[in-house]
Amino acid sequence: KPLASFARLIHGHWQVTAASGTSMFHTWQWGPRELSIRRMTTGHGADGNPWREMQVLYWHPQRKQVCLLGFSPFAQGISEGTIQFDGETAEAVNDLFQTGGHHRKMGLRWRFDGPDKYREVLLEETDHRGLKPLVEFDHIRSTSPVAKDLSNLDGTPKPSVLPKSLQSLVGYSWKSKENPSPNGSQIQSFEWIPYADAIYARTIERKDGESSHLLDAYFYKHTGRNQLRCLMLNGGELLEGELTVIDDRTLQLDLKGYDGDRGIQRSMRLENDGGGGVLERLWTVNGNERTLRSETRRMKLEP
Repeated sequence: KPLASFARLIHGHWQVTAASGTSMFHTWQWGPRELSIRRMTTGHGADGNPWREMQVLYWHPQRKQVCLLGFSPFAQGISEGTIQFDGETAEAVNDLFQTGGHHRKMGLRWRFDGPDKYREVLLEETDHRGLKPLVEFDHIRSTSPVAKDLSNLDGTPKPSVLPKSLQSLVGYSWKSKENPSPNGSQIQSFEWIPYADAIYARTIERKDGESSHLLDAYFYKHTGRNQLRCLMLNGGELLEGELTVIDDRTLQLDLKGYDGDRGIQRSMRLENDGGGGVLERLWTVNGNERTLRSETRRMKLEP
């Protein structure tokens, strides 16, 4: 599997401590079919301020390589890049876009030192002289209590750049009214990543007492392009594209990508019906023609 080197990171929490004594905790979770992996960061930076960060590594079926997409709270940073593996090490190169029109060439290196420790090196290109190390961190598997979820703290900022029609889905689980089988159902949840100002969505199918992870989606504002964007990972299918706000209740997603080596194009519309439900319609796009592929109504599950 393309992300096998990161499998050792899945279980537990990983702690990194700054010289100031503040700590951050990382957790790693698989995406659908283990073709992507997501790192969530909770804690406080070296200056003591709250910090939430998200990074997703995913297999690109057409490029035949692992790609990176990251969301940082510092200057609304968006990272895009690729990763290569070599035994017990991995190296990423990425473009970092930040507010103010800043575009930086960055790198990451990972070295795995056994099952309970890995080192991460952050690099940056300066004066076109190649990538130079900026800082190194040791990540230790932690048995201590994990920092409190910052999304529950008083004063935590609310989504600022994402449309209201998407914000209204956050914090709830949504169950499809159309069951795929008499014994099955799909549950979709939306989680806001505060400070990083992104939304993560997950779809799980429950059938015959078993759960299957069907889909991950990431909604964010691309700082460099000044666009609302979406990355959608549906097993071996990858889609990405732009979000358009139709009105306060309706979002349009125009997505292109790949199912294996085959290029595909999809159009999706999410519409709040005003009665506690969401209508999701998905079309296959072929040139100027659109064919309705699915129509699903989801209802909010109360806590």
